[in-house]
Amino acid sequence: MRNIEEIKKNPAITIIPDQSLPEGMYFCVIRLWDYKGTVIWAYNENGMEHVSVSAFNKKKLPTWDDMCKIKDIFFYPEEMAVQIHPPERQYVHGVGDLENVLHLWRPADGDFSLLNRD
Repeated sequence: MRNIEEIKKNPAITIIPDQSLPEGMYFCVIRLWDYKGTVIWAYNENGMEHVSVSAFNKKKLPTWDDMCKIKDIFFYPEEMAVQIHPPERQYVHGVGDLENVLHLWRPADGDFSLLNRD
């Protein structure tokens, strides 16, 4: 994952200080061509780098192109980041503002075998 200084330099984002977030998590507003929303990201959330993306229009999901642009802002070109569909028993449905949010995940150490820990 790109470091905070690199992310801050991207003109598409505005980082908003949020004291309610745990240490190591950040909140920003993101403005791409036709996509406007918010992003919360963490460098080490239980061993994972995590980017959570939500549109201002709560009825709209980010498109594939939106997620590619967002991935490029937060991750280096050769890093893999994934959306995970866990076992159904681990699904989270309609809790708070979690509807219409997409997530990118990457093991902090780059070892994707971590994802297979059922």
